[in-house]
Amino acid sequence: MRSVVASSLGNSTWATFQLRYTIWSNLAGNLLSMYSGHKALFQFDANGGAPAAVVNMLYRSLDSTLEFRNETRITILPALSPSWPSSSFTGGRARDGIGISLVWENSVPQSIQLIADKAVKDRTVALISNTFQGKRAEGAGVIQRSGTEIAVLLRRGQNLKITFT
Repeated sequence: MRSVVASSLGNSTWATFQLRYTIWSNLAGNLLSMYSGHKALFQFDANGGAPAAVVNMLYRSLDSTLEFRNETRITILPALSPSWPSSSFTGGRARDGIGISLVWENSVPQSIQLIADKAVKDRTVALISNTFQGKRAEGAGVIQRSGTEIAVLLRRGQNLKITFT
């Protein structure tokens, strides 16, 4: 889906437009994506693509092995829709067996909760966002790396909450 590509590039306006276009023009009455939204062919990839686009607009977690790093990197609110300035989600899944929940107000994260699966080895998690500028992150083991990046050591089975002030 084009909205996934736009959100990967950090273009929230284009990602939002493409997601809305897909919903308005391609969804049938049963909320499944059809090629034209009517009696055309069932469009399998778009049925998984729309949820992926929403997730990619809220957070993005890349495979750490691609960068030869021993840390999980999660970008927070990389392409947040202007239509969603304040909201939250729970139960997201990032790479490397990490659960994620997020609360934001005025397009700025207020808190992030990370939950490591019990089968996951201890690892560093880097959280990246342009909205961290001027914010102080508080939580167990939080290290402020730069104005746009914080890091935490997440242990096996740990439930860690980070708040921003």
